[in-house]
Amino acid sequence: MIKGGKAYCDDTEKEKMQHERWHGIMSERHNATTDDNLSWFAEMEKSRNKKYIDPEAPRHTAILEHNAVTAIVKGPRLAPYTEDKPKYGKNPRIGTKKIAYNTEILIEQTDAQNFAQDEEITLVNWATPSSTR
Repeated sequence: MIKGGKAYCDDTEKEKMQHERWHGIMSERHNATTDDNLSWFAEMEKSRNKKYIDPEAPRHTAILEHNAVTAIVKGPRLAPYTEDKPKYGKNPRIGTKKIAYNTEILIEQTDAQNFAQDEEITLVNWATPSSTR
């Protein structure tokens, strides 16, 4: 998204960012070059500094369609269902999100290739199924 000009990196402090958005003020980082944004993003990815990662922000997971593998989960519950789970386990006041459970799930191809026959794998906040090929 950064390469396509649809996103940019912004390390503005939370309160300042809220103020800017509320008053329609454009961020200083908004017009930065793509190269600068990619560089900042790489630094943010590497960094373990909590200053850059909001510990209360909800987390989202995505798999690129061309890297997705369909896996079959065998278990006692065969019909698809949903459950409400916290958006962020360490801070329930942020709210909840719906988690969908099904016998078919999408897994990143590189992860699926690393599964051994009958290996127990953990799907965070989901289940601990065994892998069969």
